[in-house]
Amino acid sequence: MACAACGAGGASVCPGCLAEVVAALFVGGPRQVRPDPSPPGLVPVWAGGAYAGALARLIAAYKDGDRRDLRPLLVRLHQVVLAAAVRSVGPEVVAVPLPSSRRARRMRGDAPVGDLVGGSAQACDVRCVDSLMVCGQPADQARLSATERAVNLAGRIQLRPGRRVAVARTAAVILADDVITTGATIHEASRAIRSEGGQVVAAAVLAATPRQE
Repeated sequence: MACAACGAGGASVCPGCLAEVVAALFVGGPRQVRPDPSPPGLVPVWAGGAYAGALARLIAAYKDGDRRDLRPLLVRLHQVVLAAAVRSVGPEVVAVPLPSSRRARRMRGDAPVGDLVGGSAQACDVRCVDSLMVCGQPADQARLSATERAVNLAGRIQLRPGRRVAVARTAAVILADDVITTGATIHEASRAIRSEGGQVVAAAVLAATPRQE
């Protein structure tokens, strides 16, 4: 077994990288973050720390490096954030994971972020409803500006058939993901849920990336 962040042998995450992860977490616990620039009307977003260093490498390894052994650690980190978001809005909520594109699901063979959110919600005793999907083939978001991301995702996120009534009847939805960069995905997911009568009250992510236009 090698450290998913630095490659050192001996553990999934070596002591040094684990210490770096802890250092990346916000002092005092999760807090609200807001990208700059920010989509208009973006819901309050709770994050656990900065998307940098070992934390960023672990998230990337979990999603795209086939390091599913990192799931327990990332679930523990995410559940702290989700719990903070729940406390801010009240207990009558459901967690809805942000969807991956069909291309990403095919490449990964599973839905690692959805699994992460499901584990986090279970640990917080919050119902998790996988109700969103990405339609078509949006471009890879990685190198797009905030404006380009918003255009790329416009109208792309929709509720899965058969999940519309369940979401519309839910008192409040907390969107959940691994990272926030520009807020475009959270904004588009919020639009999709609200268009069917649902109410999005917050979002919870592992980490936040400062991003400029």
